[in-house]
Amino acid sequence: MHVVVLGLGSIGRRHLANLRSLDPNCTITVVRHRLADSKIPDGANLLLHSLAEALLSHPDAVIICGPTTLHHEQCIAALEAGAHVFLEKPIACSITDAENIAATAQATRKAVFVGYNLRFLPSLQALRRELHAGSIGRALSARAEIGQYLPDWRPGTDYRASNSARMALGGGIELELSHEIDYITWLFGRPKAVSATLCRNSDLEIDGNDTAEMLIEFTNGPLASVHLDMTDRATNRTCRIVGTEGTLLWDGIAGSVSKFDTENGWVSLHDGDGERNEMYVAEMRHFLECITEAKPPLIDANAGLQTVRIALAARIASEKGTRIPL
Repeated sequence: MHVVVLGLGSIGRRHLANLRSLDPNCTITVVRHRLADSKIPDGANLLLHSLAEALLSHPDAVIICGPTTLHHEQCIAALEAGAHVFLEKPIACSITDAENIAATAQATRKAVFVGYNLRFLPSLQALRRELHAGSIGRALSARAEIGQYLPDWRPGTDYRASNSARMALGGGIELELSHEIDYITWLFGRPKAVSATLCRNSDLEIDGNDTAEMLIEFTNGPLASVHLDMTDRATNRTCRIVGTEGTLLWDGIAGSVSKFDTENGWVSLHDGDGERNEMYVAEMRHFLECITEAKPPLIDANAGLQTVRIALAARIASEKGTRIPL
């Protein structure tokens, strides 16, 4: 197999290492646009400086890890060259671009996998199994929350120059921390409307929103509150689901799942996720299986499109002060 890795920031380096560990015989070409970067990265076979040049060799797959604003152009080029695509989240910055990616994936019959890695976290999988098994009855409400201080995300780098801080590169809390939007729809299905308040309240040197409060209504599910911020110095990631017969609580930092019911009180269902990189290994393994075994992607282009629809609808809802049907 021949795979191109486009972009070698922290996530690109992680994907390169995991791909090499899963397929030692894979031919890996890395594309870095900076001409000053001339050394072949560890684990790679070849270094090039343009995607167009890399696509001339008709790779089996392209892993896209660059700015979201470039996702559409790069993904379409890879699909039209006959490659499957692993596309880091979010799929695109606009609904039109996301729709075009989904349509092109269907037309070329190539897999597009969108890298919402939390779906491969054992504790979140355990939460979903318990929810769908009906152990807390019918879900009535849910609260998903993520808070993490932006300057701490990538130690040793200037957060002000990152994609997360710059709207021109696809930043803003509603897209940058869209993991919560993705997994809440994975838990509860199709959403029907969203209302939201998005704002920049902090002193961070960014040009997008740093805080979001969303209310997502589901066709056949609960009312879900989703909180996103890049300002909390005490990193937290939780989901609390209230049902007719009990409550489920997921702690994404501790990797734990607990259930409350009136007979047993709080009971631990899952305790610890092990090494953090394992979920990234699992998602890369899944992507390779999409290629070699023709498995459908767990998070395909249509799922990525849905998440962008919700995120951008929340932006409009906040600007207009209204509820937006989905």
